[in-house]
Amino acid sequence: MSDLKIELEANNNNLLVYNPGHELKGFVEFSLNEITKFRGCYIVINGIVKTNWTNPNDSSTYYQGEEILLNTKIYLFGSDDDEILEIPDGLHRYDFNSQLPESLPSTIDLIYGNISYYVEAFLEIPYEYPKETKKCFTIKRVDDLNQIQELRLAQKIEERRNFHCFCCKLGVLQITVTIPHGGFAKGQAIPINIYYRNHSSVWVNNTIIKLRRVMTFKCQIPWERTKIDEVTLIEIVRRGVTNHENINLDYNIAVPRNSVNSNARYCKIIQIEYFVRIEGIVDQFHTNIIVDIPIEIGSIGISGDETLGQMQGREIGDIDLPPTFDHALNMAAI
Repeated sequence: MSDLKIELEANNNNLLVYNPGHELKGFVEFSLNEITKFRGCYIVINGIVKTNWTNPNDSSTYYQGEEILLNTKIYLFGSDDDEILEIPDGLHRYDFNSQLPESLPSTIDLIYGNISYYVEAFLEIPYEYPKETKKCFTIKRVDDLNQIQELRLAQKIEERRNFHCFCCKLGVLQITVTIPHGGFAKGQAIPINIYYRNHSSVWVNNTIIKLRRVMTFKCQIPWERTKIDEVTLIEIVRRGVTNHENINLDYNIAVPRNSVNSNARYCKIIQIEYFVRIEGIVDQFHTNIIVDIPIEIGSIGISGDETLGQMQGREIGDIDLPPTFDHALNMAAI
């Protein structure tokens, strides 16, 4: 008997990359030199999320998590009963196809976990261990943010801070942050409106604008635990506001083109989320005022957004990032 082989039908680029909702096609093949008895042959299409990390204070504690996204079993011949079949000699090929669920998250490999997909083939032989083989494939989501209705709505958050100095009231600072909608494509500008109403005697020295990516990993073994990996992708510093001043500020930042799509809608134990953070920096005797607005990053931006067209062919550094040293010298020479 030859080795058991499994092959998947590749796409136009000869890559095993598939979109959720598409059909996965392939075949299992083996050859026999003589009539052989089998119980059956089946495949299992798997999608699995795994998380793992060690306790930094105790390396002997190993945390693990698992989430089953896909587990589809298809018999190519035979069944799960005890009936034994005789298969003649020669080359045998069994085709299969299966519809992939729409809700699958993209394949990803991260420091504390991964999302992977593969097809296993099993050839059951009476009184022996089954022969088996495996083939990996990749899922890539093309998320159209227009399909998520709430992302088309403007996002607006207000935050107030009452300042005191011992028993004296110094007044109230209010900040209102608005963005035109809750979803953006990679490479797209995020227009941010910041409205300060400073009815206090405290100055806001400057305003820090950040795009933050927060990855949340969860485990179940040996206990339920959560690990957060937070990265600031973009940070710019702009003007603040004087005491007793009201001011309206508009800025743009750009979503990096190499960003990973948000996936919190499709996965429970590895969640990738993004936030626009606005932080008003005050002096050391008071607490900074902070606003976080959650956004989703996808493949296709909200239709009708003018920044989609403006961003074509432009790089991240073209929008509200500090100038390079060479650029600053050129500006000074003009």
